[in-house]
Amino acid sequence: MRTQSFRHCRVPDRSIGLRIGGCTIALATESDVLVTLPPPMRRFRTPVPERPDVQITARRTSLSSWSPRGQLRFDSGEVWKLYANTAHVWIALYSRAFGHTHPYQVACMDPEWHTGEVWLDTDAFPAHRPVYPLAYPLDELILLHWLAQGRGCVLHAAAVCHPDGGILVFAGPSGAGKTTVSRLWHAHIGTSVLSDDRVILRPEGSGVRAYGTPWHGEGRWVSSESGILRAILILEHGPQERLTPLHRAQAVAECVTRSFFVPWNPEAVAHHTEIIDTILARVPCYRWTFRPVSDSVLWITRTLAQR
Repeated sequence: MRTQSFRHCRVPDRSIGLRIGGCTIALATESDVLVTLPPPMRRFRTPVPERPDVQITARRTSLSSWSPRGQLRFDSGEVWKLYANTAHVWIALYSRAFGHTHPYQVACMDPEWHTGEVWLDTDAFPAHRPVYPLAYPLDELILLHWLAQGRGCVLHAAAVCHPDGGILVFAGPSGAGKTTVSRLWHAHIGTSVLSDDRVILRPEGSGVRAYGTPWHGEGRWVSSESGILRAILILEHGPQERLTPLHRAQAVAECVTRSFFVPWNPEAVAHHTEIIDTILARVPCYRWTFRPVSDSVLWITRTLAQR
């Protein structure tokens, strides 16, 4: 099995461009791999620049005898495992549908997450059958690790456009009310919903830019739009509306626990905390106690307009 030398080179003609969170991914394929993009990802398609941020080549090969060449660094359970050494990082994906004797897909990346290959098992992916070589969770894992080099973070949050300008981000775990707030916002405020589950935040100039992502929640809101972040609100259910400002240290702790990071890499964990601290030095963070009714979103728009 081939392993390419990891360096930036001119992008092949058979490439598809994706731009997510300000990161441009060039996905090239060999002749027997036909690419189809799932509907959410089609909104993120973009022309391929000569030198993308991340360059990946997808090819079919037998993975029946594949074995990791690095140390196991992370095991998610039945879905994926990550191995690494000083030269490469491997993400191996498993599925009950294909058995657990070997992975059905492996991504091999350089340590900086700039260049790599995706290997599709020949038994799982017949030749010339359309496929998305970066199917979830691989696309999110690649982008998460690229951001973890000190470029940004992924927050478990919904994001909406405030009618007076800027983006509001509502952070919380599953069940906190992200999709509920998104539905209420769409119905009663009428401005765009960028996402109801995952938002990318990246420092930009003296502010912070918030990006929609393809990885939606139950509401299935997907947008490639972005905007300057106005505030982060930590969601909490309660009997009445209350907006409580959080001190920076408390806000950092709240956002770190509501974000996705790379736990196997201490350096990446440090970058992640630093990025969130930088973000919260630039934008306010509140705890929003709310009721799941239309009056709540109307109340928060009026309240934030006065601050």
